[in-house]
Amino acid sequence: MEDPSRIRRAASAAGLVLALLATTLWPAGAQASGKRLRVLVAADEDPEMFSFEPGSAPGLEREMIESFARLHGRRLEVVPVTNFEQIIPTLRAGQGDVILGMVDTEARRELVAFTEELLPTRHVVATLASRGSIQSLEHLRVQRVGVVTGSSWAEAAAQAGIPANRTVPFVDSHAMVKALLSGQITVVVMEISSLALVQKKHPELRAGLFLGPPGRHAWAIRKDDTTLRDQLNEHIRMLKGSGTWGHLLGRYLGPESMALLASARRP
Repeated sequence: MEDPSRIRRAASAAGLVLALLATTLWPAGAQASGKRLRVLVAADEDPEMFSFEPGSAPGLEREMIESFARLHGRRLEVVPVTNFEQIIPTLRAGQGDVILGMVDTEARRELVAFTEELLPTRHVVATLASRGSIQSLEHLRVQRVGVVTGSSWAEAAAQAGIPANRTVPFVDSHAMVKALLSGQITVVVMEISSLALVQKKHPELRAGLFLGPPGRHAWAIRKDDTTLRDQLNEHIRMLKGSGTWGHLLGRYLGPESMALLASARRP
C-alpha cells in the first residue's frame, strides 16, 4: 500500500498516463471494433469502485478495466448481476469474461482463476459505534449477524463458527447495511474495502474483530482463459508501475479509507 504522500507526488504523472490511455490509445470518438469484453459486476457495487452511471467519476475498477479494453481494442459490455451467488456460475457458463470486485478465496480457486492483487483485503466484523465493537468470537456468536448470500463474507462468517440461526442473509450489501442501521441485525461481516466505502456515507460504523487471515481483492476469469488472464496481469502491473494505481486509490478511496485498507495486512 502506498503512503498518502507518495500518492500525492504520483498524482500528476498518473493523471497523464490515464489521459494518454484515453486519447492516444483510444482517440475521442473512436468506436470499438474488436472482440467484446463482457464484465460481470455486482449490481450493488459501490460507485467508487464501479459506477453504472455515465459521468466524470466512473470508479476505480471501471477506470482500470476501461483502459484495458481501449488498449486491446475490446468492446466493453457491462453485465450487472443482481444475485451475487450467481456471478461465478454466470462466468463459468460463458455469459461473461471477467468478474470485477471479487475476493480471492481457496474455495473460489477451485472454480475460477484470479489475476494479481488489486487491493489488500480482509474480512471484518462491523457494527454501530453506539453499540460498542465486537472483539471476540464468543461475543460475535451471540449477535444477529448480517451477511450477503453467496459472498466470501458469508463464507468467513461460517468459518468463524457463527451458528446458522444467528446469521441473517441478504441479497445485497445495501439491504444489509440498512438492516444494521435500523436495528434488525446487530453486526455485519464484510470485506474491509467495502467497509471503508460504507463509512464514507455512514461514519457511525466501526470496525471490530478481523475474521481469517489477510486476503486479496482481484479479478476472476475462467481457468482456461489464460490469454486474458496474462493480459490483465500485465495491465495491472503497468498501472501500478506507472503510479496510476496510487492516483486511483487517492481519487476514489481517500486517505482515511486507505489507512483502513492498510490495516488488513496486520497479523
